[in-house]
Amino acid sequence: MHDCHVLLHRLLPIGIRAFLPKNVYTAITELCNFFRDLCARTIRVSDLDRLQADIIIILCKLERIFPPAFFSVMVHLAVHLPYETKITGPISYSWMYPIERSLRTLKQYVRNKARLEGSIAEGYVMNESSTFCSRYLRGIETRFTRDERNDDTIVENEVIDDFEIFKQKVRPLGASSVRAISEEEKRLFHWYILNNADEISEYRKKHLRLQRRHAQNSMDLYKIHERAFPEWFRAQVLELRQSANLSDDFFSLAMGPSFDVRCYNGCIVGGVRFHTIELDSRRNTQNSGIMVIGESDSKNDTH
Repeated sequence: MHDCHVLLHRLLPIGIRAFLPKNVYTAITELCNFFRDLCARTIRVSDLDRLQADIIIILCKLERIFPPAFFSVMVHLAVHLPYETKITGPISYSWMYPIERSLRTLKQYVRNKARLEGSIAEGYVMNESSTFCSRYLRGIETRFTRDERNDDTIVENEVIDDFEIFKQKVRPLGASSVRAISEEEKRLFHWYILNNADEISEYRKKHLRLQRRHAQNSMDLYKIHERAFPEWFRAQVLELRQSANLSDDFFSLAMGPSFDVRCYNGCIVGGVRFHTIELDSRRNTQNSGIMVIGESDSKNDTH
């Protein structure tokens, strides 16, 4: 529901600006602004009076663009919306979205299309009865006691690594496949782990102090640090391994990841399910859009 409003009120005027004539774009944008102001959480009576006058002019502009068949009763209904809002208050308290969602649930109860009402009544009563009884059941999995669908809980004894970065709760989905990564991908993977492992923060600070003498500005400093730190850290660990008893996990961290990685079509992180673009291409719904705004140690270097 919220996504639909954002599309109509905010994104549609931007998307059509480069493809439509100015008079068409202006009329559609004014219509979007009308519904944006009308659906605001708080609205004044003076704003409703302005919207009442604006919608008449907007529809007149649309009549000069679209054929008469476009102007059905639903289009004319926009003229009455400001007046109805004066009576009922903010439009969010009177729209039909909750009712439409409830009707969709009731339609799923239909099993006999010759007896629609009876099917809905029987299914509704059965659902209410089973829900009421399940609240008093013990030792049986019900809708109130079963695990969440996007449960990412990891059993403690399955965590075998000492580094906190590898203890993040990520539950892979589906069958896995092995893929060989490139040198650049390996470098990026390794740097992400090294840059986020709190256990080696002292090494990162030490390397930054060494590189600060040669860098001409702060941006060059962090770029040099990113490129040179993995090799420098590997040399430090190899030297310490000869004289100190380092753990195998610490040594593996310095050596970097393998070129062969295990890939999955999806995962659950933080109670949220994510899919790959390839998996979403075969589905009606999308769950692959992820954007991460990252910032490095340099305040002027964002990704």
